[in-house]
Amino acid sequence: MPRPPSFDRQAALDAAVGHFWSHTYAATSTEELCEATGLARSSLYNTFTSKAALYRESLTRYGEIKQDSRDVYVSTPGTGLEVVRRVAVDMLTEQFDTADRRGCLVINAAVEMGTSDDGVAAAARVNLTGFDDMLTDIVTRGQDDGSIRADRGARELAELVHAVINGLQVAARVASGRDEVLRSVDTMLAVLAPSEATSS
Repeated sequence: MPRPPSFDRQAALDAAVGHFWSHTYAATSTEELCEATGLARSSLYNTFTSKAALYRESLTRYGEIKQDSRDVYVSTPGTGLEVVRRVAVDMLTEQFDTADRRGCLVINAAVEMGTSDDGVAAAARVNLTGFDDMLTDIVTRGQDDGSIRADRGARELAELVHAVINGLQVAARVASGRDEVLRSVDTMLAVLAPSEATSS
């Protein structure tokens, strides 16, 4: 069956992103992808080659979408520590406000597939590195304005923040409420803040 005249590849890809995000790779059938994208099976494969290839491209597209929101945080007013808090709280609040608490597609992919698919692993690493880059810029600002400890490298602290957020996003999927998750954000911020010994 030929593709419909109104076929929009980008719209089909975005629909696939949404479906994979909510249902995972393993739980998604080709039939479900056809329904989500509005494409017949032959058109789906002609356009994206395979389910695996579509998943890899979906991860890349997800990263492009998220990059826009990352850029906003770099220019957000406030101290570096305040912006780190904003990033963490915004991400977790958005997750709790989503019916299925789907969290981050990249983290879901990493947990589900690990390194079993080189393409998925590579796409995930690119996304994770982009988030590290944004956090490093924010932590550097915090070290410059004195709100974040300077006895550790900015990248090192950014990777710590990223690891904590990743873990909290996984925990949030089954947490009884958001307060217990957000408490850990406050603990993370206390670790980032300069102690009297390091700030004197």
